[in-house]
Amino acid sequence: MGDATLTAGVVEKMVSGEVNNQTDMTPVLRVTIVKPHCDSDARQWQVLMMHDGTQSITGMLGRHLNGFVEEKLIQVGTVVRLIQFVCKTVQDRMLVYVYQVEVMPRPTELLPTVEGTLTAQQLEAIPNPANWIEDCDDSMSLSGESFVPATQESDGEDLKANVLKLVAIFRETLSDAKRFIHNTKVSKDEIRASIRCFNELVDNFHGGWDDFRAATKRGLPPLAPEGVRPQADDSEELSSDKLRLIAASLLKYFRKNVFKLFIMAFSPYVLISSDDDAKTALMVIKRSVEHNVNLVHRVMNEGFDGIDRDVDEDDDVDIWW
Repeated sequence: MGDATLTAGVVEKMVSGEVNNQTDMTPVLRVTIVKPHCDSDARQWQVLMMHDGTQSITGMLGRHLNGFVEEKLIQVGTVVRLIQFVCKTVQDRMLVYVYQVEVMPRPTELLPTVEGTLTAQQLEAIPNPANWIEDCDDSMSLSGESFVPATQESDGEDLKANVLKLVAIFRETLSDAKRFIHNTKVSKDEIRASIRCFNELVDNFHGGWDDFRAATKRGLPPLAPEGVRPQADDSEELSSDKLRLIAASLLKYFRKNVFKLFIMAFSPYVLISSDDDAKTALMVIKRSVEHNVNLVHRVMNEGFDGIDRDVDEDDDVDIWW
């Protein structure tokens, strides 16, 4: 990949409303300030000042991208391409919420880094992001239009359509699993198996994203779900009611934290990356969903004990990159 070039003039277009999101442009900007910011709910966000060579604009990284800053992949002087973002005017200011970025190679000829600081008053003026940006749900963007070269559009769209169907089936299967664990006719051993299964889902979807990180070699951070992962205690000594609570907590954590973040992390690669990245992303999603929907079905319908013994074997086959 060649040296990155800043997208001159794009900040003015963002402010004017000409550029609203990645469907208009995927701009390249230099980061000039990085500052942590806690909102009213004590959640930490990373505030960025980004410069296009002429003007600056304030941005906020989605919290699932905090690892970019923690691992110093994004710092003062870093050049980034905004892969997925939304511009929104809040309190007469244009802010950019960044869902996904690509860290670009350091360019050889760019304007010097614009130094500066964000004052306490400027930070206080930043609104709670929950009040001005819609949360991404687990259906986010995968159904949008893909930027796939015409020569491969048919194959790419067929694969994406297949993946969308699988994701829809998986969501319905998770809803079935929720009803299953709350069914009083379900045995204690079946609830214990559900706990083990839901715990495996968390590990498996983390592993799917890690496979993609390794395949693309982009230095992407691991998934970092919010909240504390519930303990997967399936002890036989626990009462059925207590086991149901544990199973329900694990399933909710997986659905609302891990699976949601998994889909959100992949969506920019499905939509606007190169055809190779899009195919790799779709294949990882497909493999992850197919394998794990089968686990849940077996627990509910076949008396499966919930221990995913096939993970290592699956990792050794079906090399798709």
